[in-house]
Amino acid sequence: MQWYTGNTVYDTLLLVGFAYAILVMVSSYFGTAAYGGRFGGGKRAKGIKLGSKAGWILMELPGLLVFPIVFFMGPNSDQAVPLFFLGVWMFHYTNRALVAPMLMRVQPGSTASFSLGVVIAGWITLFLHGYFNAAYLTEFGTHYTTDWFSDPRFQIGLAIYAFGFVLNVHSDRILRNLRSINPSPDEPRYKIPHGSLLQMKFEQRSEKQGSNTTKPSLKAIIASPSRARPTQSTSSTSTPNRFVSQGSFNSSETPSTLLVIVRPPSP
Repeated sequence: MQWYTGNTVYDTLLLVGFAYAILVMVSSYFGTAAYGGRFGGGKRAKGIKLGSKAGWILMELPGLLVFPIVFFMGPNSDQAVPLFFLGVWMFHYTNRALVAPMLMRVQPGSTASFSLGVVIAGWITLFLHGYFNAAYLTEFGTHYTTDWFSDPRFQIGLAIYAFGFVLNVHSDRILRNLRSINPSPDEPRYKIPHGSLLQMKFEQRSEKQGSNTTKPSLKAIIASPSRARPTQSTSSTSTPNRFVSQGSFNSSETPSTLLVIVRPPSP
C-alpha cells in the first residue's frame, strides 16, 4: 500500500505502527504492564521475569541497533542534516539504554520483576520507531538539506528536545536518589519523589483523589509545617528527607510536602 511516501514497505509498516499504537492504548484501559515489584506481580507472577537492569537494557537495545543499520542503508546517509540527527539519536538512546539502567540502585535480593512480555513489546515499538525515522531521514525526506538548520521548525524542535532531555535526566536523578547508593534489604522500596515537576504531579494527583486517600491500607496526606503532627519514626536512617515512611514530619522540608503513612489493613 502506497499512501504517504510512495514506498510500499514503508507505508504498510506505518499503518501497522498506527494499528499497534491503538492496540496498546485500548489495552491500557484493561490492565497494567507487568513491570516492577508493584505491578509485576512479585513471586506469584507468571512468565519469564528479568532483573531491572537487564530487562531495561534488553528492551531498549534495538534503539541503538536498528536506527544506525537502516540509516547507513539510505542514499543520503552522508549528508549533514541526517548525520546530525544520527548523533542526537545515538546520544539519546545511549543514555536511555545503557547509562540510565546502569545507574539504577537495586535492592539486594529483590525479586526479578521485569516481564519478558514488556521487553518484547518494547522491541516492536523500537524496531518500528527506528526504521521509520532512519529511513525517512536518509531516503524519503528530500527536504533535509543544510537549509534545514536555519528552519524555525528545526530550531524550535531542537529546543523542545533539549528541554525534555534535561528534565528527564534531572527527574531520573531525583528518583534514583530516593534510594541509598548501596540500598539495604530492609530499606523501604517505594518512596514518593519531591522536587521539580514531580512535586506538581503528585500534588495534583493527591488533590484529585480526595476521599480515596483515606483507604485503610494507604493514607496519603499533604501537610504544611504549621499543621503537621509528628509521630513515632520507624523508618530507616538512610531514608532521604524527601520521603517519610511511617515516620515524623521533617520541619526542614518545604510546605505541601507529601507524606505517606503505610499501615496494614485491619483484620
